[in-house]
Amino acid sequence: MGFINDFEKIASVDSEILREKLANISVETIVKASIGTAPSNADYLATVFDSIDFTKERDIIGPVRIEEVEAAQQEVIKALN
Repeated sequence: MGFINDFEKIASVDSEILREKLANISVETIVKASIGTAPSNADYLATVFDSIDFTKERDIIGPVRIEEVEAAQQEVIKALN
């Protein structure tokens, strides 16, 4: 897997690698990261992490500032690299 520096490229990461690399990332962080991405990327994450109910988790989390979304995306990118 190559270096990922843009969260919008998350769907280019193999699902098994994504699950393995993000195993220690919180559900909240994964869900927050998905809030600010393209619908196709959010769908990919929901498919890869099918044990997470993204709709329910977003409802629990509530409104999120863009800074929190960006921080969550950066945490995911860091874990992948």
